[in-house]
Amino acid sequence: MGLPDRFERSNRLLSGITDAFVAVAHRQKAYLVKSEGFSANKIHVIHNGVDVERFSPRAADPSLRTGLGIPADAPVAGVVAYLRPEKNIETFLQAVAIVRQRLPRAHFLIVGDGPERRKLESLARHLQIESVVHFPGLCTDVLEWVRTMDVVLLTSICEAFPVSLLEAMACGKPVIATEVGAIPELIVPGQTGHLVKPGNPSDVAEVIIRVLSDPVVGRRMGRASREHVERHFGLMSMVRGYEQLFLRLLAKK
Repeated sequence: MGLPDRFERSNRLLSGITDAFVAVAHRQKAYLVKSEGFSANKIHVIHNGVDVERFSPRAADPSLRTGLGIPADAPVAGVVAYLRPEKNIETFLQAVAIVRQRLPRAHFLIVGDGPERRKLESLARHLQIESVVHFPGLCTDVLEWVRTMDVVLLTSICEAFPVSLLEAMACGKPVIATEVGAIPELIVPGQTGHLVKPGNPSDVAEVIIRVLSDPVVGRRMGRASREHVERHFGLMSMVRGYEQLFLRLLAKK
């Protein structure tokens, strides 16, 4: 929804021969109609879903912390993302610099790789937080890294309906994310996590501190996150949505 990828021309060319487009959220449908000229009648909303059996609340692998030198009892906040400009990890790092002043024992993870990695590592050194910010890089065991975190963040300036947040919530994690794209359809503020304005490190820092400072509240939000995903965003719910759409389209033929 928005930068950096735009498909208006392709969509216009394909629209005449396309029976249906799928939006992964209601806000995305509204965006596609208003900004990219889709016909609202052709757009069907099917939310992304995750495998709640695979992504589930379980104990983290302690060797991940040990390998990075993170104490077993240190609070951990993290991001899972492809490190592109629109993910705006700079805001996360700037927030970390604020959080560290009040929670010096906290550690932070940036799981993923991409063109912004060197820039972000340089910013961490500039902010003098490199000792508590860890870059595991591109990982095949992302699920285990998510389980290592006490709270999962996404500080993007544009999004659609991010699966990374769904996976974190399914693992029983509270989430903090920017109020962009269709993220407000995913998070119940104050119950499953917190929404913040994009590009505001101080606001991000405050909610990180709030969650990490009260593990009881964090765990309660994590349980609510898990229940919310189970109820609304399970993998089979998404599969049934596509199945029903295909059957309706076939019946029209």
